Amino acid sequence: MAESDHPANPNKDRSSESRSPEEQDARIKLLNPLEPFERAARVVEMSRGAMKLSVDSMLLPGTLVQIRYQGKLLWGEVSFCEPSPAGFAAGVRLQDVFETD
Repeated sequence: MAESDHPANPNKDRSSESRSPEEQDARIKLLNPLEPFERAARVVEMSRGAMKLSVDSMLLPGTLVQIRYQGKLLWGEVSFCEPSPAGFAAGVRLQDVFETD
């Protein structure tokens, strides 16, 4: 397997991975830096190892987050956050997914 094709390679262009539009409510909690409360979020797109969220405030790239979504607990890292018409669009690279139901 070429280095650029390795799943752990952060430089791999993931734009070819299939994405599905979602538009579902979620809850997001910042773990590092830690916030003691959850924020509302909306899942806009999902792919195999990432998701795009709509959030009300800026999230710094590199922030570790926990997301509650459709009976799952997802852990990931914010990869980007940019202004959008609905607030901010944030990309999250997923690291772990746990079933909660």
